[in-house]
This record gives sequence, C-alpha cells and structure tokens, in this order.
Amino acid sequence: MCDRGDLRTLAVYRSVAAVALRNMAARVALVVCATTLATAWHLLYTLDDRAVDTLETYIRERVPRESAPFLLAESTLRTLGCALHEELVRPPASGAAGLDARFGAHLVRRADGRWTDTEPEPSAMSADAPPTHPMDADAVRVLSAGWPLVEAYGGAWRAQFENTYLITPAGGAIVFWPGKDFGRDTATDFDMTGEEYHRAATPAENPTRAAAWTGIYRDRTAREWMASIVVPVDVDGRWVAAVGHDVLLEDLLERARIDHLPGATNILFREDGRLISHPDFADRILASGGTYTLSDANSPELEAIYRAVVDTPDIGRGIVVDHPAGDAWLAIGRIEGPGWYFVVEYPKSLNRLDAFQSAGFVLLLGTLSLILEVAILYVVLRRQVSEPLHALASGTAKVAKGDLSVRLDVARNDELGRLAECFNEMTSAVAHRDEQLARQNARLEADVARRTSELSEANRELESFSFSVSHDLRAPLRSITGFAALLRTDHAEALGPEGLRAVDRIAQSARRGHEIIEDLLALARVVRTETRRTDVDLGAIAREVAEALRRAAPERSVEFVLEEGMHAFADPGLLRILLERLLENAWKYTERHATARIEVGTERSGDEVVYFVRDDGAGFEMAHVDRLFLPFSRLHGNAEFEGTGIGLAIAHRIVVRHGGRIWAEGSVERGATFRFVLPPRGSS
Repeated sequence: MCDRGDLRTLAVYRSVAAVALRNMAARVALVVCATTLATAWHLLYTLDDRAVDTLETYIRERVPRESAPFLLAESTLRTLGCALHEELVRPPASGAAGLDARFGAHLVRRADGRWTDTEPEPSAMSADAPPTHPMDADAVRVLSAGWPLVEAYGGAWRAQFENTYLITPAGGAIVFWPGKDFGRDTATDFDMTGEEYHRAATPAENPTRAAAWTGIYRDRTAREWMASIVVPVDVDGRWVAAVGHDVLLEDLLERARIDHLPGATNILFREDGRLISHPDFADRILASGGTYTLSDANSPELEAIYRAVVDTPDIGRGIVVDHPAGDAWLAIGRIEGPGWYFVVEYPKSLNRLDAFQSAGFVLLLGTLSLILEVAILYVVLRRQVSEPLHALASGTAKVAKGDLSVRLDVARNDELGRLAECFNEMTSAVAHRDEQLARQNARLEADVARRTSELSEANRELESFSFSVSHDLRAPLRSITGFAALLRTDHAEALGPEGLRAVDRIAQSARRGHEIIEDLLALARVVRTETRRTDVDLGAIAREVAEALRRAAPERSVEFVLEEGMHAFADPGLLRILLERLLENAWKYTERHATARIEVGTERSGDEVVYFVRDDGAGFEMAHVDRLFLPFSRLHGNAEFEGTGIGLAIAHRIVVRHGGRIWAEGSVERGATFRFVLPPRGSS
C-alpha cells in the first residue's frame, strides 16, 4: 500500500495530468474556433463573390428580356409613323376615294356633340373626338389617312400589342382595339389633351420629337395596368398627329413580384422617382393609380436605394454595386424604351446566415472531435505518464528549490529514463554556466562603469572646449575688429591707401573667424540638441525667413514662390534652422543676378513627401556634389561668394537627426535644387 506521502505525490501527478489535458484541450479548442472563424469568413467571402456573380448574370439576362416588348413597340410605331407621314405628304385623291368620302365613311357626330365611329356595334376599330375638335381640312386629312393605316397595322400587330391608335393635337383619336369600343365608352366631358400620353407627344414636352413613354396607369377603359408609348408625326415642322400603343404591364409587374432570386426584392421605378413596382408598396401604388412616388413612401431605406441607383455613373448592360447604407448588394439595370430602373436588392445577411450555419456545423464536428481526443489523452496520460513521473517528483522538487547538485537515478530503458539522464547532464551544465556567467557579469559591470566614466569625461571636455571657443576666441576677434576700425577712423591719413587696404583685410579676416566660430557652435548645438517632434507649419516658417532676407537687402529683386499648406512632423526649432540655412544659401548664390527666383515646395515620390528649395543662381557642377555637405568644403572661393562652408553641413546634420535624407542637384549658372525627406508621424 502507498503511504501518505505516496498518495499526496500521486495526487500531485494526477493534477499535472489534468493541467496537461486542460492545456491541450484549450489549444485544440482554439484551433477549432480559429478553423470555424476561418471557415465562416471564407464562406462569407465566397458566398459574397458568388452572389455578385449571380446578380450580375441575373440582371444582364433579365433586363434585355423585359426590354424586348418596349423596344418592339418603339420599332413598330416608327414604322407606322413613317407610313402616316408618307400618306400625309402625298397629294390627296378626289371623288369616292377622296378624304371627305373616307372621313364620312368612318366618323360621325353623336347627339351630345362628340365624334365617334360609324359602326353601330362594337368592332376592332373605334374613334372619338370631343365636341370642340375642329374638323377642318387638316383634321379630316389626318383622320381619313390614319384610319386605314391604324386598322391595317393594328391588325398585323394584334398578337404583340393590346391596341394601336392615332391621336391628334386637338384630342381626337382612332383606335384599333378588338373588344373595346373606345368611342362609345368615353365620357362626354373626357379631355384627352390633359392625359400624360397626349402631353408626351407635344413639342413643349417632347422637343426632340422622339418616342416617349408614360408612367404606369390604370386605364379607365381596359381596367388594366399599362404604359403608353407615342411617336409624334410632324409635317413641315408642324405637329399633326401621334401614333401609339398601350403596353399591358400585368405580366411584367407579376414577374417583378414573384420571379426573383431567393431572399431578394425586385424594385421598379422611374428616374423621376415614381415607383412602379415594390412588394411592400403594391397596395399604395394601386390606390394611387400609378402616380405613387418615393417621397410618398416616406422610406429612408428606399430613398437611399434610389440615390445609390441614380448616382451610379455607368450602368451599361447591368451592374452590381455595394450598398453599405442598406447592408445589401444592388443589381441595377435599365429597361430600354421607357428607361425604367430595374433593381434587385439582395441583403448581405442572407450570405451571413448561410456562412454561420455552415460554420456552426464545423464547430459541432470540431467539438465532438475535441471531446474524443481529450478522453483518449486522459487514458494515455494516466497509464503511461502519471505513474512513471512519480519517481521523478523528489528530484524535480529539489531542483525547483535551486539545488543543482541533485542527481536522478531512474532505471528505465525508455524516454523517461533518457529524460533522467538528460536532466542530470542539464543540472551539471547549468551549474557550470552559472559560475561562468557570474564571472563574466562582474567583468562586464566593471567595463561599463569604466567606459561610462570615460564618456562622461569626454562630454565634459567637449562642453568645456565649446565654452572656451565661445568666450576666449570671440573676445580677441572682437578686439581685432575694434582696433581695425579705430585705425581706419583715427589714422587713415597716416596709413595711406595701402595701409587702409591692409586694415580692411584684417577686419574682414576677423569677421570671417567670428563667423566660423559661430557656425561651429551652431553645428555643435544641433548635434547635442534633443529633438522634440510635432506638427510644424513649414510654409509659415518659409514666409518668415523670406521676409527677414528681404528686410536685410531691400534693394534686391528676388521673387519668392512659397507653396501654401506645407506641413512636416519635426522639431520646430531645428526645422527653422534648416530652412534658414537652405534659403540663405539660395539668397547668397543668386546675389549676382539682377533678378532671381527662389521656390519652396513639395513633390510626391511614391508614398514620400519630398520638400525642396530651388533657386536660379550660380549653381554648381554635379561632379562635386559629394562635397556639398562636408564642413568647410566649399565649391566657390571667397572671392566669388563669402561663407564658412558650414551652413549646408548644419542642414545635413538636422535632416539626419530626424532620420531623413537630403540631396542636391545643380548646373553652373542654371541654379540648384536641394531636396530632403523627413520621416512621417508614427515612424521609428
């Protein structure tokens, strides 16, 4: 039997097995979850792509099919319009075949004053005109010539169109409509000139004289939904008639309601916002008689769809667009003829539901697999690991307390036995390396302390040198300059011309030495200054520096071209020094030109913003460009241009301190351009 210590140790190893199982189960669960999410996203994107392809195919097949009847109507009416025009411009016949005879054979005036056809019983042909319709020679000619054409062409097209008709500007009509007696069914006070299909043919509303379509309406005679197309007929620039069809829309509207992709909604509307078909507004459209508009619907969602459709620039044969406002795809097409928009709204939630259902199935399978794997692992760990590890418990506990002298003795000819041997080798190696690391750490700490002391001493000596240069050298130079000025003012006569020139050279050399000392101190300050970056208005700094240069030499004619809105992420103080050095350099090397131009701006190079300072001054040879930014390295002598040769070195140090790049391009007497790049915000 096991004693209390054995039981306690066995319990410990059982908990280790449990921890291992929990860790493994957690990892496998993470893999299952990650796989499930990856499956969901993959399916979602795959379904989205498939939905877009399906919608594009659907809209490009559906719209031409729905457009066919309308295009056929336009084609047939153009044929009828041309035939009527030819008949009207042909000289009229006389006698029994004349216009008056034909008019009298087909039209008669009713007792209430309206004109109608002469047939006493309903027939395919009928006519109607209001009492006020002038039956002058022009009207008789149009109605007489139009009757046989409408009858002949209407009969030929009966299989395709419900009716064929001719209307006059004054409101008269000839109609081929089997089963409908248009003339006798029309109310006495009916005025056709106020109807949309009549207005669409007038020159005022149809100046191009093209085929025109009305919106949908509920015809009072047929009691069916239809849309009318009219083609105006003009003779010698004067509107004399229009021919038309009424296209029944019951089948189209029914197909729009029921023939749709699963889960999608078909919508039809005109460009002016009149709603033609929508399953949610069918009753309202019916009640309005076809004049229901998007604004009447008071639906922000529908308004957003309308705006997305009319703002789509090129629909072409049909297009699918993302509609984020409605979280849907919109397949957009335009029915040729009336130009109605055919829109399929496909909610993206349909794809998400399918994707998440598939992902849920994957998650279920993964969970079942996880449970099975954990059960198998539990049996294996209990039989093959927990009990053998009991022998290692004592040794590992001592090592955990820091006793590296412990050695394990596990007589097993398997992986656990090899583990014990490796464990013993490891403790010996770790003990040996600890001793070595302790000695090396001691030496390193001593070296660091010594070098830190040396560096601090060097920095102090450098600062002391800087103060010495600033104080000890500038004072004598000021004295030399002062004495030279005194000699020139008080002893000019005794010195003579040669002596005065020597005094001037002494003063000039002293001033140059003072400038060199100041530039050296400025260079040292740039190196030691800590950069504090922020957003800097580069354009404002450029304007201030330019104004200062103008004030210093107002007699010069220099044009500054400074780009507006330039910004950089840099240290404001150092960036001001950078622009001062570059603009002073451009100012100096343009001084021998009667007029000069200095430009500060930006360029794009890939993702980088490149700042530049450009002048049209003396320039330089590109063969010497590598010397431009070296201290005291000058490409022009003092006889040409004065300077210390440190200004551009300071500019170079400032750009490098910011982690950027600076370079130059130039040509002799054609100016120079200095460009630099600064790292953007967030870069290391």
